Amino acid sequence: MEIKRFFVSKDAVKGDIITITGDEHVHLSNVLRFRVGYKLIVCDNSGNDYHCIVKSINSKSTICLIESVEKNETEHNIKIILLYGLTKAEKYEIGIQKAVELGVSKIIPYVSQNTSEKTFKQSRLERIVLEACKQCGRAILPEVLSPLPFNEAVELAEGLKIIPYEKEKENTFITVLKDLQKYDTVSLAIGSEGGFTPQEVEYAKSKGFNSVTLGKRILRAETAVITGLANISLFMED
Repeated sequence: MEIKRFFVSKDAVKGDIITITGDEHVHLSNVLRFRVGYKLIVCDNSGNDYHCIVKSINSKSTICLIESVEKNETEHNIKIILLYGLTKAEKYEIGIQKAVELGVSKIIPYVSQNTSEKTFKQSRLERIVLEACKQCGRAILPEVLSPLPFNEAVELAEGLKIIPYEKEKENTFITVLKDLQKYDTVSLAIGSEGGFTPQEVEYAKSKGFNSVTLGKRILRAETAVITGLANISLFMED
């Protein structure tokens, strides 16, 4: 049987005991119907996998005994920040899910001039992040910020900064990422469904962003997320 993964806060770990409460406890006990003696992996955002066995389950919590601790090896050695313009909810959720699978560390949603979608459900996206981390075996949950205006989101970018732009004809990911190992962080800005205005790209450039082409075709936002992050991953030395 597949060993399931659960997330708790750091204060849930006391010595060799972990107490699972809240939604994770409900999912474990009511949905997955765990029983005493079941094996599981618990994560507390420290980067460790706690291999545990269920000792007891009651209506409010699951008590687990830690049998071993291993460092989780799924995180990139370079932090990835994704600036992601809001799109229609279903498509945005796909982009978020794939970003987590591809190793993003922080997600900064933003609203730009061409953004038509204003709906943002923080709790829904955090649940998608959680489930994606479980699916791909990560031990650290990426942070999801509340939406910001584009200019403010740009200010939060760090390290090597990249902005794919359909009017860029010269710079590619290869030319920009060749020096990636000099940085401890890379920031990728992906436009919303309406794309970036020339003024927004110029503003991003003034803040250190490098514009790059993603090819001859205009991609959907969620496809651009996958393409951009996949390119970055190719240059990682993990």
